[in-house]
Amino acid sequence: MGNLENEAKDEGTGPEQIPTADYGEAAVGPGAQIGPYKLVSILGEGGYGIVYLAEQQRPVKRRVALKVIKPGMDTKQVIARFEAERQALALLDHPNIAHVFSAGATEAERPYFAMEYVKGVPITEHCDRSRLTINERLALFLAVCEAVQHAHQKGIIHRDIKPSNILVFFENERAIPKVIDFGIAKAISQPLTERTLYTERGQLVGTLEYMSPEQAEMTGQDIDTRSDIYSLGVVLYELLTGVLPFESETLRQGGPDHLRQVIREEEPKTPSTCLSRLTRADCTRVAGQRRSDADSLRRKLRGDLDWITLKAMEKDRTRRYGSAGELAADIRRHLNDEPVAAGPPSTLYHMCKCIRRHQALTTGLAAVLLVLLVGVAGIVFFAIKADRQARAAQAVTDFLGQDLLGSIALQQAMSQQVTVRSILDAAAERLEGNFGGKPLVEASIRQYLGQAYIELGDYQQAEPHLQRAHDLHRRDLDEKDLLTLDSANQLGRLYMLQGRYKEAEPLLTQALASRRRLLGPDHPDTLQTSVWLGMVCVDLDRLDRAEELLPRAFESCDRLLGKQNLITLEAMYGLGFLRVIQARHDEVASLVFEGWQLARNVVGEGHRLTLDFMIQGAWFEARDGQFEQAVSHARTGLETCLRVLGKEHPQTIMAMGGLGHIYAMQHKCELAEPLLVESTELGDSILGPGHDWILFYRFILGDVLVEQGQYQRAESLYEEVLADARRVLPEGNMILRNTMPRMRRLYAVWERADKLQDWCSQELQWLAQANDGGDSSMAAILNDLAWLQATYPSAAIRDGAKAIENARKACELSGWNRATFIDTLAAAYAEAGDFVAAVREEEKAIELVTRRGGTSVPTGFVRRLSLYKSGRAFRESVLTIRARARIAEAKYDAAEQELTALLTSLRQYVGETHPEMRGCILAFVELYEVWGRPEEAQRWRSQLPPEE
Repeated sequence: MGNLENEAKDEGTGPEQIPTADYGEAAVGPGAQIGPYKLVSILGEGGYGIVYLAEQQRPVKRRVALKVIKPGMDTKQVIARFEAERQALALLDHPNIAHVFSAGATEAERPYFAMEYVKGVPITEHCDRSRLTINERLALFLAVCEAVQHAHQKGIIHRDIKPSNILVFFENERAIPKVIDFGIAKAISQPLTERTLYTERGQLVGTLEYMSPEQAEMTGQDIDTRSDIYSLGVVLYELLTGVLPFESETLRQGGPDHLRQVIREEEPKTPSTCLSRLTRADCTRVAGQRRSDADSLRRKLRGDLDWITLKAMEKDRTRRYGSAGELAADIRRHLNDEPVAAGPPSTLYHMCKCIRRHQALTTGLAAVLLVLLVGVAGIVFFAIKADRQARAAQAVTDFLGQDLLGSIALQQAMSQQVTVRSILDAAAERLEGNFGGKPLVEASIRQYLGQAYIELGDYQQAEPHLQRAHDLHRRDLDEKDLLTLDSANQLGRLYMLQGRYKEAEPLLTQALASRRRLLGPDHPDTLQTSVWLGMVCVDLDRLDRAEELLPRAFESCDRLLGKQNLITLEAMYGLGFLRVIQARHDEVASLVFEGWQLARNVVGEGHRLTLDFMIQGAWFEARDGQFEQAVSHARTGLETCLRVLGKEHPQTIMAMGGLGHIYAMQHKCELAEPLLVESTELGDSILGPGHDWILFYRFILGDVLVEQGQYQRAESLYEEVLADARRVLPEGNMILRNTMPRMRRLYAVWERADKLQDWCSQELQWLAQANDGGDSSMAAILNDLAWLQATYPSAAIRDGAKAIENARKACELSGWNRATFIDTLAAAYAEAGDFVAAVREEEKAIELVTRRGGTSVPTGFVRRLSLYKSGRAFRESVLTIRARARIAEAKYDAAEQELTALLTSLRQYVGETHPEMRGCILAFVELYEVWGRPEEAQRWRSQLPPEE
């Protein structure tokens, strides 16, 4: 797009719509020659001229934007002004200013000038297309301010700064803004009487929406650089909010007197409040174009950016910024979290800036300490009664200003680095005894201290503050007071993060019920509690309750708050976690990867939610066989956690274990083991024994030890996991469900039939005593035992008669209604040598799947039926289960990669004679047979050791 192609947009006229017949000889067409320039095409039409793309033939060949002035102006005077202005513009040499090359007149004596052709789009359009954040927009705007400052220092005033005169183009993948039309408004200006105020198309010389009050006076007198500052302020307003401070319809109705009155007298709303005049849909759209949500955008604009924008747009130019450089300096102060010149010098304002500047001293300090400040307004509002609000506010200000910030200054003097922990600990110590007789103020500050400790990842230190806050609220307020509910909600969240789900559930359940009644089901606070309670229910294995909460919460958040809201993102993550547990993997993919991208755009790479999605997404990629991507993302997540949060933060521990898990899925034991060992040891130390994620990584470590042949160590590890899970988690939870079959498979790999039988007997006794799961759970254990006795490659484990007995019991307990159990019975008959019965039972299993309307019969069923018909039994290695699943899903490349890594690991750790080696080779044979590569299948079959 050329320089003034966008001027047409200002007046609703695009290049294809330009009414050239209205201008008679002004409508010089493409192909015509004007001076040394050959016209190529029309780029656009402005209020006083038509802009062409033209090619200069001499003395150099280049493309230019050629503006030809419309008839009706005093040609001699205008040309003289053009020439004087061109000489001045020749002095400008700035990378963000388009050059004016020459000026002259056509044969019809209409003035023209040629300037640099910039193939770009208006700055507002570029920012919206690219969905730039507020800070990214400010960085781009700074370059514009620097360009204007350069021109002002050369004595050049633009007088028509607007988005279509600030074009953005890309150079080496870098966005560069360039200001066009410098000095041209001055070159064509005439005394602006009412007769000349409008052109015949109703366009003021200058642009109404961006015009300073002194320009609107129409005298042409007393215009200086501060007029450009005003216009810069309007552009900044539009960049921040997506709307203009005064609506175009308002300015353009009522004639010149009304126009002057609006521009000179009406005060614009602050950027943070102007969003309220938009519809909800428009507000959501504007926020989305800034990678934010409506509430977050208002908070971002409130304060500094309100003050900076309105100072640039002051009606009285003596109160504006004195230069574009001063405006730029204040924007830099805002970006650096320093007090801005436009801001009020309040104590609280400077306190906020002081704390945020400490971000450079230690990771996350601003995020942690600002939690204490954001609640001040709430403390004052709820400060009990009106006659006590002033004293409560003063008490809070004294505590934050003297005790907390005072400790920062003291520690800066004593140390090169202030640590987050030292600041919080100092605040906690000074809190004791500071608020005698003000229990609700103490409760509020303790609550924010607790939240700050959570951000730091120190759940142990957060607990006494959140517990004390909740106790104080319950003692001095009603159980259903909003403050009491908030403290219950925060304490419930802490218990959730600590893995204490049984304690979290009643707190969050109470908070949700009361919030629904007091605030309504769609209030953001209610939705937040729904999400946290839903995630707790997933961990408590109450999937029906989680299914009631999480999908509904996500739908409401998406509809009411938008996908870029933090609560929506948490709901998306929680729903993805639920779908993982439910094995609804098609839904998981869309939730995880969309949430991951949204979180990166909204809150950045280092935010806890982005890291949560990254770890979840990396696991999903690994499960799908995309190991290279999975490792890359998991490693990036761990490196980010180490850099941003530190080694002992819970998020880092989870990321460390997550990467170890992915290596374990690839059978890269030498890489997986140290990560899993360190993450579980750190987890026990930081989070305490029994946290479910640490238990999860511990049994994954057990898998790695099994693969390495360290059977006794793996047995001890699994036993510890089971003991801790029974102690702190509900019966039947995911950790128990996953660890028990691991014990069975450990004993199979270990070739310990005695331990295998004893272990299964213990499991059945536990189930009978606990009355947990009834017949279905017992059937599952018997089926798993029968499968090992029927199919495991080691003869020490296989026992056809016992396999038939256990498989029949499993089928009877399940009412002969489980196709997989009947499939096991068929395998048991095959192991016993009764292939007629094996074929009969396998056909029953296939018929049961077909009768129920299954979309397809499992590949394994069909494969085994073929084996039994040929008089062969089926063999399955414990460690090839996942690879066989990939074969069934036709993910042959991933299966090949996984089996190759497993074979290398087995050869390194357990040797060629171990039964798992035979199972792995059998899996290779099956892979290449179904892949249609019979020669490779035969090559692997020839390597099979004799069957035991």
